[in-house]
Amino acid sequence: MDQGVIRSLKAHYRYKIVRLYIKAVDNNEPMPKISILQAMKYLVSSWNAVSKETVINCFKKAGISKKNKSIEEADDDHPFKFLTEEFNRLRELDPRAVQEDLSAESYIGLDCDVVTTGSLATNVEIIAQILDSNFENDDNEVEDSVDEATDVEAPPRPSDIQLEIAFETIQNASLYSS
Repeated sequence: MDQGVIRSLKAHYRYKIVRLYIKAVDNNEPMPKISILQAMKYLVSSWNAVSKETVINCFKKAGISKKNKSIEEADDDHPFKFLTEEFNRLRELDPRAVQEDLSAESYIGLDCDVVTTGSLATNVEIIAQILDSNFENDDNEVEDSVDEATDVEAPPRPSDIQLEIAFETIQNASLYSS
């Protein structure tokens, strides 16, 4: 199913977040805060869940593919269906967790209006900034934004024995993975 690589990635990622919230509601726990490390792990896992067919179809749709075959539909990559089901389930479990008028479709694109780049400067503006002796990088803005960020407490460091057991478990699990 050709829904776009980024869109598919977002759907898989948001699915993981919704599942995390459902787990919290099921266990009568407060909504969890997601650390940057957790977010990165979810992102890697979500990227790995994007199917090869989705990537191929995006290249075909963009006209980048060497082969001019018709774009094939792949039913195995349908994160939107599963996200919609889990999104509705979360809404049923805890109506306060999801805005009433928010659909799974709009949840995927929730950040589409977020500005991710500054305005593009022309070559003349870039040269003027470099040549301007009064131009300086304002480090205070960076420090202020760091101070405003809320840190999630890191988990305690496991003991050496716990690390050894965990490492052995991972090694054993790798024997069974394909």
